[in-house]
This record gives sequence, structure tokens and C-alpha cells, in this order.
Amino acid sequence: ELIKLNRDKTVLKLQQQVDMMKLKWQNSIKSASQIQKLILPKQNEIEELFPNHFNYYNPKYELSGDFYWVQKIGDLKLIAVADCTGHGVAASLLTICCYNGLNLAVKQFGLKSPAMILDKVNDIMNDFMQEHGRNYHDMGMDIVLCSIDEKNKTLTYSGASRPLYIISDRLQISLHSNVKRYLQSSSNPLFKIKGSCYSIGSSSDNFKLEEHTIKYQKGDQIYLSSDGFSDQYGKVSNKRFQSVNMIKLLLSIQNEDMKEQHQIITQTFNLWKDDVEQTDDVTILGVRL
Repeated sequence: ELIKLNRDKTVLKLQQQVDMMKLKWQNSIKSASQIQKLILPKQNEIEELFPNHFNYYNPKYELSGDFYWVQKIGDLKLIAVADCTGHGVAASLLTICCYNGLNLAVKQFGLKSPAMILDKVNDIMNDFMQEHGRNYHDMGMDIVLCSIDEKNKTLTYSGASRPLYIISDRLQISLHSNVKRYLQSSSNPLFKIKGSCYSIGSSSDNFKLEEHTIKYQKGDQIYLSSDGFSDQYGKVSNKRFQSVNMIKLLLSIQNEDMKEQHQIITQTFNLWKDDVEQTDDVTILGVRL
């Protein structure tokens, strides 16, 4: 009886220690999450630049590998959604490096071209990852970045392994391997502009990002996203949502206001996922120009 009592006391003490360590870890993650959120633009900052927008930001854990970014440089408005490798703690640390890289490229180096900005961020990341002889080839960032010139009604886009979606009935852009047009009855077409095949952080000698400049009309809509929504597994099908269904969803909600679009996207994701574990961080930024 005495042996059992001592054993129970030991087990209880160990359990208390485990609970204490778990609580400390949870508090640490919560504090790190609050610090990470400091780099994200505040809602009023986004609204000032893009009054007609929605932002669906849904990390898998408290710490996220996704982030969004906006800046105003002279007459240009810059907007981006980025997806860093993985999720959780490691990915969240990478977001801070990449976020600062974007700010450095624009504010310190004075770059305005999306392709040139991302090229500079790639250099910054490679320098960072190779510091002190270390080299991390499996760490990187996929990103969609747009520069919007409202005065001349032009949009310039560059993407590293991420596309840009545009809904417009008057978009003047030639269809080729990097640009596809999707139609749905009683709606304006959606154009998917494919990003370059490289991720930021690539050390390839052939690294080069393409850039597209197009004329847009007032009322056109753009969507910047990570791949989290498309990669989410559904409870009923046990399959990924897939980008083709993402495109159908965007086509179907285009006539709704931005607030309603946000609600529909949120509901669609929750219904598809149900109680299945979330696959990845999810971010979708929609803007009516």
C-alpha cells in the first residue's frame, strides 16, 4: 500500500510538472504570436490604401507562415500575400525575415517594380540563409506582389510560385501559357496570371521573375492568396479543395460586396473542412479596384 501511495505521488508530481511546462510553452507561443502580428498591417492601414477589400487570414496555429503586406510609395500602392515554408514556429521566424526584406527593398533600395523588389528580397534572403557558412536550401517564400498606379489605371504583377487572379470584363491581356481565362454563366471572366516557377530564397543561377503590366478598369477585382485554401482536405471527399474550385468560388461571388465575399469564403472553408485538421495557413486578400 505504501509503495502504491508513493508511486501515485510521483505520478501526480510528474503530471504537475508536465502541465506547468505545457502552460509555459502555450504562454510563450501566445507571446510570440502577438509579436508576429506586430509586423502585419493594421486594418485601418489597409483600408486607407484599399477601401474596398476583404482579408481572410486564418493561420493553422497561433503562429503563421503566411503574411500580408501593403505599402504606398509616391503614387504607387503595393500589396502582397506571402507564404513561407512550413507553418508554426519556424515559418513564423521566416515571415519576419521576408517581411523586413520587402521593406528594405522598397524603403532602403528605392525599388518600385514588383519583379525587382522580389529579386532584391531573394538576394537578401540568400545572404541571410548563408550567413556564417550555413546554407538552408529548404527554406523559402512563395509570394504574389502587385503595384497599382491608380492615376494611369495600371497594375503590375510579379509572382514567385503564386498566381494573381483578376476578374474583369474588359481586361486587355493576351492569353498564353502564363495567362488563362475562366468563364462562368452570367459573370465576368476570371484571368489567372501564373507566377514564375521559382520561390524566393532560390540560389539558382537561372533565377528570374517575370512581370506583367496591364490596364485595368474601375470595379475590376484582384485576389492574392497563399495555397492553404486550395490544399485543404475536406471531410466528406477526403480530397484537397484544389485551385479549380477556388476559381469557381471566386467567379460565383464576384457580384457580392467585399464583406459578403469574406463571409462566403469563410463559410465555404469551414463547411469543406468541417472537423478535419487544418492543412496549412490560409490567406486570401481581395480588392475591388
